Amino acid sequence: MLRNLISYVKDNDYLIGIYNNKVYIYNYKKIINIDNNYIKIDLGSKKIKIKGKNLSVKKLENNEILININTEGLEIYEWKNKS
Repeated sequence: MLRNLISYVKDNDYLIGIYNNKVYIYNYKKIINIDNNYIKIDLGSKKIKIKGKNLSVKKLENNEILININTEGLEIYEWKNKS
């Protein structure tokens, strides 16, 4: 069961880890928008919006980001590129 959960959560394109007041994202494409209360991130085929308070961002590497936030909500939705 744990193996199925890990394969479901761990996508080949990106990885999202949610911890106490922290969100870790690996292999994101770009930060779309950032504010004191939310951040939107492009994951390639999807985008994520994290809402909360006391947001601070620490960029770890070129494609890694750690977000410190008192999380109030997290939304992941399909990304429709306008070509």
